[in-house]
Amino acid sequence: MTDTHPRVVLITGATSGIGAGTAKKFAEEGWHLVLTGRRADRLEEARETLGVPVHTICADVTDLAAMTEALSSLPAPFDAVEVLVNNAGHGIGTDAKFQEADLEQLHAMVEANIGGVLTCTRLLLPSMIERGRGHVINLGSIFHRYPYTMSHVYNSTKAFVENFTQGLRADLLGTDVKVSTIEPGLVLTEFVERRFHGDQELIKKRLGDADGLLPEDIAKCIWFCVNTPRRMTVSRLEVVMTDQAPAPNLVIN
Repeated sequence: MTDTHPRVVLITGATSGIGAGTAKKFAEEGWHLVLTGRRADRLEEARETLGVPVHTICADVTDLAAMTEALSSLPAPFDAVEVLVNNAGHGIGTDAKFQEADLEQLHAMVEANIGGVLTCTRLLLPSMIERGRGHVINLGSIFHRYPYTMSHVYNSTKAFVENFTQGLRADLLGTDVKVSTIEPGLVLTEFVERRFHGDQELIKKRLGDADGLLPEDIAKCIWFCVNTPRRMTVSRLEVVMTDQAPAPNLVIN
């Protein structure tokens, strides 16, 4: 791209964790940013501090009407989204066994982890195809492959993300638009706190003294995938902390 046509990345769930870390990484590389999230104060803080042009969308990715309106009316040059990072989602509802879990929380998780990916990808993909350039990065999880107690619906949503990514790649053959899944293990973010409703004792019990991955680690992985040669696509990238392994369920040292 030239200076008159800046490179643009859209990141969902950009107000914390992996989303915020990815926004910082792309800003450091001089990209224009479109950031979505539900916390207006954090979006405004990002717009004021990241040092590059930022367009913010304060909306929930599960709100189809709001997202359709926002993504269909992006102002130039933010309308030329080259990279979409589908990061928004949560694991609320996985602090209990399925037979005891809150059904509303489970449905909300499905809508966020699956519905948000479908909405943003479907709305932005046609323009990528038309320009003959683009990359969709979907945040999956290693846990869809390594199930553990109380993982039930969360793992299933991430299995959908992986299968959707592979099916989408087949549909995109010949378009020069790439699609990849990043599958992290344990990443130390607010996601963990929200999942366990801020119960620090429970978090400590589940995670122990594990030296977890940081958001910036995953941001570097995303950056790597986006910057591979045009002939090359990273189909799936599984990333775990050094002290994490399946055995047959997840083992944290």
